[in-house]
Amino acid sequence: MARNVSAITREALNAPQTDKVFLLMLEIASDQLPEPLYFVQNNEDIERTVATIARTYTAVNFTATPPTQENGSAQDTTITISGINRQIIEAIRSITEAPDMTMFIIRSDAPNVTEVGPWNFKLMQVSYDKTSVSGSLQRKTALNRNLSTITVSTLNFPGAFD
Repeated sequence: MARNVSAITREALNAPQTDKVFLLMLEIASDQLPEPLYFVQNNEDIERTVATIARTYTAVNFTATPPTQENGSAQDTTITISGINRQIIEAIRSITEAPDMTMFIIRSDAPNVTEVGPWNFKLMQVSYDKTSVSGSLQRKTALNRNLSTITVSTLNFPGAFD
């Protein structure tokens, strides 16, 4: 499936060499957080303004593979955020339900323009230690959710089959 990107990005991607830098952006949001967390896979913070709202994306080292596309839809992926401070670890620890995670790609010379994405996920199967958080990024679709772990049978529901 073809992606719609700007002419400058298409030219940079097709060039044998380019001075354009592409950055992976990450947003973590939950009703249980006082405010969303914003990260950029970079060595310096990035200021991004969208719809007159300015946000600072904190530079952190994280490993996330943008999702592949099969049959026109993004697939699940994994993420590891390392080298983060104690406040962020405590914020992630305080969440009792899966937070929403959004990933997208920008060019460093045009941070207000989303080049690829956004991809929306839920952070599942989280593990963490004092310096990193990792987990599975699962697409946010109703079809991916288990409705129940109970099997309807005569053993569990004897009156259902009378």
